[in-house]
Amino acid sequence: MGEGMARDTPAGEAALRDRVWVFAGCRLDGRTLELFVQGQLARLEPKPLELLLHLLRHAGEVVTKDELQDAVWPGRILSESVLNKAVAKLRQALGDEAQAVVKTVHGYGYRLVAPVRVESATAAAPALGFKPGDAVPHRPNWRLVEALGHGGFGEAWLAEHAKTRERRVFKFALDAGGLTALKREITLYRVLRETYGDRREWVRLLDWNIEEAPFFIEAEHVAGGDLRQWAEARGGLAAVPLATRIALAAQAADALSLAHAAGLLHKDLKPANLIVDAGPDGEPQVKLSDFGSGRLLDPARVPITRLGFTGTAAGDDSDGGTPLYVAPECLAGQQPTVRSDIYSLGILLFQLLVGDLRRPLTPGWEADIDDELLREDVHAAAAGDPARRLGDAAELAQRLRGLEERRAQRQRERSAAAEADRLRAALERSRLRRGWAWSFAAVFALATAVSVGALLQTRAANRATESERAVAAAVNEFLVTDLIGAADPMATGQSGITVREVLDRGARSAGQRFAGQPRSEAAVRLALGRAYLGVGDYRAALAQL
Repeated sequence: MGEGMARDTPAGEAALRDRVWVFAGCRLDGRTLELFVQGQLARLEPKPLELLLHLLRHAGEVVTKDELQDAVWPGRILSESVLNKAVAKLRQALGDEAQAVVKTVHGYGYRLVAPVRVESATAAAPALGFKPGDAVPHRPNWRLVEALGHGGFGEAWLAEHAKTRERRVFKFALDAGGLTALKREITLYRVLRETYGDRREWVRLLDWNIEEAPFFIEAEHVAGGDLRQWAEARGGLAAVPLATRIALAAQAADALSLAHAAGLLHKDLKPANLIVDAGPDGEPQVKLSDFGSGRLLDPARVPITRLGFTGTAAGDDSDGGTPLYVAPECLAGQQPTVRSDIYSLGILLFQLLVGDLRRPLTPGWEADIDDELLREDVHAAAAGDPARRLGDAAELAQRLRGLEERRAQRQRERSAAAEADRLRAALERSRLRRGWAWSFAAVFALATAVSVGALLQTRAANRATESERAVAAAVNEFLVTDLIGAADPMATGQSGITVREVLDRGARSAGQRFAGQPRSEAAVRLALGRAYLGVGDYRAALAQL
């Protein structure tokens, strides 16, 4: 999918090649097709390596055998055994007899299931040679405590102040590319701070040094760690209550929405960039971190030069991004958008719901989520087609926080539909058994009344105000119980009641029934008017409407 679109241009193919893929203790250089397994160069023929590269480009997806043959052996007609042998050689090199990296999907093809990280395929920069206990360069009162990570940008270390014992995270740049990423992160953070002030939705940058090597930024240290570390400290993500996991997803959506509203794209949303702190109430609070891969949606909107950095540093794209979370259109070489970030958020939501931060969104994932509304939310955020994807992360946060009300609304809709079905069945039984003189128009009229009542309730639920819900409930009770229930021959034992008699009875009693409740009475008379229209009594309908 992504590869085919990217190969439309030489630039797209070059962009895909110019990457290093890191997975399951292995590294594959897309330019040289050198595969390192546990630090050792694997001796492997070109075709299995090209096959691996194609699977990495579609990590988490099922790639059919035909697609692999077209990608690795274009224009050739091969027996299936050729592909099988290439896969076998690849697995042998990876030590993947258990299919923990490349899984066979019987009847279809293969899927790369291991978590994947992508880096720029630039020459490896020399390590800084730091060790615990060293003083932080240019910050003599700070001592390095432990290394937190490293990558194409440089190294991240936890440091502690010698006197105050305050802790901070120092992120060092190894080369010019790393310095550019630091400048980008500083610039985008300052945009956030100037837009919103200091907020808990993102990790604060406290200081930086971009004048003298080694360049670095200083960020607040959050003891909870990133999402994966926080979950592991609690016995694994699956052990965290589902309600808490949903709340974390909603918080991440809030933070992302604020960034988008400020004109920023994150471009690398993943568990490592969601830091979990303790909120004021003791509940976990998500903080968005690492805008080093981000960009400005419209650099012209923000006075970057006033912030002290160039527009180029703030606006250039980087090669960052983890394939598991990168939107399909970006893997295909298209420009990232707000919806690209929301796709990443949708993958994170799915992983939070299933309790597994390694789980890819693969065909049939719906079976892993019991709640139909949550399935709808994942569909809305992680749709493969960006045009069908949510356009605002705040909408996802609202959906998640309103889950209980949405469930109640869905139940009301089903109850209304069931009541309408019950009424139709009762009318049919009465017509057959007692010759009750209700015509098709009666069924239509009464069903219209029920539908109007259900619609009013649904609209009230969407607006979520107590007064509107009360109006809807009162109207529905009048239509279903007072009006239709009183005319049901199965309940009253009376037959021969005409539609006009039922509607006239309702029109006469509505004023007294809803005395002092003008909004409820208006809603009832709207339903009655539509029912009169259904039986062709336009004069009576006009009187109600």
